[in-house]
Amino acid sequence: MKLLRVLTMLVVAVFASSALADASINLHNGYISLQNSGSLPVHVVITTQGFGAITMFDGVIPPHSVYHANNCCYLAGTLYNVHAYYGDYVDHYFERSIRPRLCNTRGIPFGYASLLFDSHPDNRKSIFMIQLDHGCP
Repeated sequence: MKLLRVLTMLVVAVFASSALADASINLHNGYISLQNSGSLPVHVVITTQGFGAITMFDGVIPPHSVYHANNCCYLAGTLYNVHAYYGDYVDHYFERSIRPRLCNTRGIPFGYASLLFDSHPDNRKSIFMIQLDHGCP
């Protein structure tokens, strides 16, 4: 009976830990979750900071959707610049630095950050971005 209880707890723990992070995400690369809550597509560019900045991600996030930038090597504690804009680059541009936190899922340490993009309530084409702090996935 005790063995059955231990096996049941082990199975539950395995399923619970696998549900924490999307299986399609390569945790070894780390990732930045990009959530667009606005009604317009947002163009996001993530670069490393400093001399010779490298573009880590450059893409468009559709309205009311979430994308996980997971292409390569988002390191915990490292600063990245995030540039975001709706439509016309000059008029509706926002920039911010983020620093992914150290997470550990299924024994894999990785960098993780979560960003929320939305339009300003007074001006639909004006963008704002906040870094969500809801812990590790």
